[in-house]
Amino acid sequence: MPEGFSNRRADNWRPLLAIAELAGGDWPELAREAALTLDRPDAGQTYPVMLLSDLRTLFAERGVDRLSSAEIVTALAAQEGSPWPEYGRMGKPITPNALGKLLSGFGLSSRNIRWGEPETVVKGYMRSDFDDVFVNYLPPPLS
Repeated sequence: MPEGFSNRRADNWRPLLAIAELAGGDWPELAREAALTLDRPDAGQTYPVMLLSDLRTLFAERGVDRLSSAEIVTALAAQEGSPWPEYGRMGKPITPNALGKLLSGFGLSSRNIRWGEPETVVKGYMRSDFDDVFVNYLPPPLS
């Protein structure tokens, strides 16, 4: 068992490592390396952190200082390979309410923003509201 693996963490890996030992050759070492790589504390992102990463990308790609909640959920639901197209009940896309719940853990909430032509007031988020959250929860963006 790799160092630092105990309790449930060890219980999860014990059968696979035992199989690797029985297989012999390079398998025991490869299995230990896999366990250490895949079971890092930061290996699995939570939905809220994944959402922050996707929002940072969305703001950057669009080059805007604000996004409506409706625009955000539409963009997220279109992301293949992400959890957002099937995030809701019965495999439905993420909703503005679910978006708000995920962001509330970071102290963020939607607010009235001026939007579109002709200008209207809708619920949404300002990019500046995310500055501290992006720094505190995400690695620096790749240049």
